Amino acid sequence: MNSKTTLALVAVALALVALVLLVERPEGSPRVMNVTPYPTTLPAVVALEEGTVRRLTVTRSADGARVVLARDEAGEWQVVAPVQGPADAWTMGSLLGTLVNLQPGRRLEPGEVAPAEVGLDPPRVLLEAELADGGVVRLALGAENPQETAQYAQVEGDDAVYLISRGLYLTAEDMFAAPPLQPTPTVEAVE
Repeated sequence: MNSKTTLALVAVALALVALVLLVERPEGSPRVMNVTPYPTTLPAVVALEEGTVRRLTVTRSADGARVVLARDEAGEWQVVAPVQGPADAWTMGSLLGTLVNLQPGRRLEPGEVAPAEVGLDPPRVLLEAELADGGVVRLALGAENPQETAQYAQVEGDDAVYLISRGLYLTAEDMFAAPPLQPTPTVEAVE
């Protein structure tokens, strides 16, 4: 090996050692990356408290199917339409929890996308939450995004369009297929 090659190899080795020392972090210190974290921390899509919701109406635009749920005098959820009976507490807790904690993955400012282009005019599903103070919050659910990872949504009175988890839309669709009635216990035959 000649001296020029040896010198070049030593220079490369020193550069690699310097790079490792500069890039490696000392123990216990957090690694900081120069990227925006995902998901971003945007405010909740709707400002609701679970205890203030007194009635929920879920309507599908395509066929006018409707599921109506309301709290009775004791505060228990009841299915009012299309059938009547006590609502499943687990399903209602999950639905309300999702609704009041609905965090968007992305907010599209007015004009970035036309509501009709993303299934919001008319909406595929409309959720109407009637509150104890007499107010009503309306949340329109539209089409899924092209990657099929999120659903377009819009709150009445807010021109922005949000991308949210598909869970709320899928729960609504399940409710149209089978309203969330409290399961009835089955008696097993004893032999």
